[in-house]
Amino acid sequence: MLKGLSSVKEDGPLFFLLQAKLLRSGKSDQGRGVLRKFKPAVSRRTLLLTAALFWTAVGALLLFRGGWFLFMDQQYLVLAAGFVFGLVKGKMIFERTATKNITRIMDKQEGVCLGAVFSFKAWGLILLMIVMGRFLRTSDVSLLFYGFLVSAVGWGLLWSSRVFWLEWMSGRS
Repeated sequence: MLKGLSSVKEDGPLFFLLQAKLLRSGKSDQGRGVLRKFKPAVSRRTLLLTAALFWTAVGALLLFRGGWFLFMDQQYLVLAAGFVFGLVKGKMIFERTATKNITRIMDKQEGVCLGAVFSFKAWGLILLMIVMGRFLRTSDVSLLFYGFLVSAVGWGLLWSSRVFWLEWMSGRS
């Protein structure tokens, strides 16, 4: 409990606001202790597993979503083109991104926050992709194009998630 704040519950929102204020005011020793207490600290191996699961789940979801539109509309050639484009994108872009992310994770010390599974830049890009996907779903873009694009990105992510899985299974972390 913080000095002079005995009436503030440690699990209430006021407590966390006070902690943030302490950090900003420079009285960070008290604030950091509480923040460290609640930090979801994990090992590098857990970060690799989390990244692998994330890329696999998002890739599968996007592949299913885009593939479903194309399959139901019997656009098998467009679906096949999406797989080919996704494979190329996965090999040329996503694998390189995954390898950089693995290097970044391996350079971290043990006990880092779970949110460090991706860099701030990557989290920003993820948010941007979510917004763009939402925009595409609600816009007048043809379902053929949407299905192609989403299935291609999904297959690319799913394909390159194996880079994370291989590193995680190697046990080098």
